[in-house]
Amino acid sequence: MNKKIILASLVLFSAIPILASAIVSYGIVQNDEVPAREVVYGSPSDIPYIRSSFKLYKGWNLIPSPGEGVAAPERTKATFFGYPRQMGCGVKENDFSGYQVKYMYAHVPGRGYIGGKVNYNNNGFESSVQQEFENATRAFYLSPEMGGNNGIWSLHLTSRWVYSDIECEYPLAQIAVRDVARYQESLKKTKLVKGWNLIFMSPGFYNDDVRELIGGCNVLQINQWDPSTQKWQYSSSESQQQVNTFLNTGIDKNNLYAPMVVKVAETCTLGRSTTAPPELPN
Repeated sequence: MNKKIILASLVLFSAIPILASAIVSYGIVQNDEVPAREVVYGSPSDIPYIRSSFKLYKGWNLIPSPGEGVAAPERTKATFFGYPRQMGCGVKENDFSGYQVKYMYAHVPGRGYIGGKVNYNNNGFESSVQQEFENATRAFYLSPEMGGNNGIWSLHLTSRWVYSDIECEYPLAQIAVRDVARYQESLKKTKLVKGWNLIFMSPGFYNDDVRELIGGCNVLQINQWDPSTQKWQYSSSESQQQVNTFLNTGIDKNNLYAPMVVKVAETCTLGRSTTAPPELPN
């Protein structure tokens, strides 16, 4: 082939933008589809489940908050049923000096970060901070603005920060694929607040495009924390440019449970938008 043609082809190819997915796993979440008999003790069933584990890196990590089937890092090592290796983010091998997840911070809108050193005895905050966190969380998420008791669903979608002294892996969740519809129903009760929200791709987003389930939310920016480099993935301008890619991302098992931060213009409700008019009264 003519060298000029080859050179022209290379220049043309290099000018074509390569669009990466706006949701990156960084190898922190491992999601495997397995039959029920591998995760449900004593079950002979082949009903498909998704079994998930989460990797912490040394340093700061953004992780899914525990609740509605999602587990927190444990204080001691444990064997995750179905996995041959030991998992857990507790003590180092032959080191009994204490819990290696040292700090944890949750974000409560209107109050900012609440947290600090982790209490080894209860896997939560120190007592005074724990009470502050519970009071602030209850006051905000169970408020009329957040839907009263339905505000618990918004809390279940949040992520929080933890600082770990070591790299370790812990069992995060296991769900039956047939239960995804129930999680999608819960999204209709879930709200994002004006400004930045720390969230994760919950089972409610599974096997669907983000745009279909983002409801009426006007997304301004998105970003992800890369714990392997301890940096945000995008600059401010790149974060804005990635919004359309994010909205058109189909959530499969590879990016399920991926943590991220999303900035919205106003407080809004998630869930598939209604496309049919209301029924007539009886």
